Amino acid sequence: MTDSTLWADKVKRFLAALIDGILAGAVSIIPFVGGIIAAAYILVKDGLPQLENRSLGKKLMKLKVTTTSGEALDMNGSIRRNWPLALGYISSILVGFGLYSLGMTLSFLGIAGLIECILVLVRNQRFGDQFANTIVTEE
Repeated sequence: MTDSTLWADKVKRFLAALIDGILAGAVSIIPFVGGIIAAAYILVKDGLPQLENRSLGKKLMKLKVTTTSGEALDMNGSIRRNWPLALGYISSILVGFGLYSLGMTLSFLGIAGLIECILVLVRNQRFGDQFANTIVTEE
C-alpha cells in the first residue's frame, strides 16, 4: 500500500496524536498510577475494540489504523506499533520508583516521539508503522 491517495491527511494525524497526547498527559499527573495508566493507554490505544480498534484521537479525526494487508489492528499490533511512543511515560514510572538513572535514560529515548513525527512528514509511516506493518488511512 504505497499509493499516496491511501495515506491519511498529515494534519489529521497530528491532531489525533495531539488529542491522545493531551489525554495521556492529563492522566499521567495522577500520583503513583498516572504514568502506568498513560503508558498503558499509549501502548494499546490503536487496538481498543470499544473505539473500533483506534485511539480516541483517531476516532475523533475519522482515521483508522490497519495492517498493510487491510486487517483491523489488534491489541498486540497496537503494542508493536506504539512502544516507541510509550518510552517517555515508562521513564516517568521508573523515576517515580526511584530508578533515576534508568528513567532518565529512557526519558532521553523518549525523543523517539519527535523522530516518529518527522518520519510521518517525510515518509507517511513512522517507525512503529513499519515495525507493525500498519498504515493510517481516513475512514
